[in-house]
Amino acid sequence: MTDLVDADEGPADRTRPPAEDAGVPEFWRRLGLPGLADVHTHFLPPRMLRKVWAYFDAAGPLVGTEWPIRYRWDDEARVAHLRRLGVRMFTRWRTRTGPAWRRR
Repeated sequence: MTDLVDADEGPADRTRPPAEDAGVPEFWRRLGLPGLADVHTHFLPPRMLRKVWAYFDAAGPLVGTEWPIRYRWDDEARVAHLRRLGVRMFTRWRTRTGPAWRRR
């Protein structure tokens, strides 16, 4: 594992998450990780995904505050973005009919 303490910075500086996506790969590399796993992605059937996004757009009662959707892209664009960040594994919605939901 990579040493997290440098002579000119403390451990908190080395492990602070990046503020922007562009810094994510460097962040996990400094931690000595081979990549990331994202267990909270929203790859859902289109109709369900629209409902989730509409809920957050309306700042639903469980949220109570503005919570903009940053990655309102199609599945392919979101997967490509995850790959650029170094995400090696992520969750997705599983249906009994397989990928047919993507055609709706």
